[in-house]
Amino acid sequence: LGPAVDRGFLTAGHCDKIGDSPVTVTATGEPLGQVADVAFSNLKPVPETGLVLDAAVISATPRRGATMLAGQFPVAGVLTADAVKELGEDIVVCAVESQKPEQPLQCGPFNSVYAGFVSALVPGEHGDSGSAAFVISADGRAALIGTVSGPISHRGTSVLEPALKRLGVRVLLDPSVEPFPAGPEFSDLVTPAP
Repeated sequence: LGPAVDRGFLTAGHCDKIGDSPVTVTATGEPLGQVADVAFSNLKPVPETGLVLDAAVISATPRRGATMLAGQFPVAGVLTADAVKELGEDIVVCAVESQKPEQPLQCGPFNSVYAGFVSALVPGEHGDSGSAAFVISADGRAALIGTVSGPISHRGTSVLEPALKRLGVRVLLDPSVEPFPAGPEFSDLVTPAP
């Protein structure tokens, strides 16, 4: 499951269907919601941005705490697509691991933006698709960069901002921290959590 948005949650667009049946996402064994909208470019870069679209909206009402990644990093913004393309090799990228509740966070060095994906050397498991990928500021705030798409060995991550535009959604910001200011580095496709 990915970041909370104003219409529910994001996940990977390629998780939309198993065969011809819609996927119902569950958390703690109870239905969470169904995939409502998809921005999926079949894992190929779209001409407008050169980036892959791989996101979907799960219609649901985010609960309190949904804007806190891995239980400890409050979402304070979303990096713009241009800012993601400019990340340096000294940047650490983290992802929420859905398959390892005892170790909900994996981090590793940013590698590159290649073939439309963000590549970072972050360990992962099959089933982590759709999880939030983010960077952490010096004061512990999270800036989302994308949703995990695969391949796991290179942590392919689709960049978030173009998917938010295509899906017409905004990321919910954690109310406990000061948000990053919108501008060249941070997207305005955010809104305070209720």
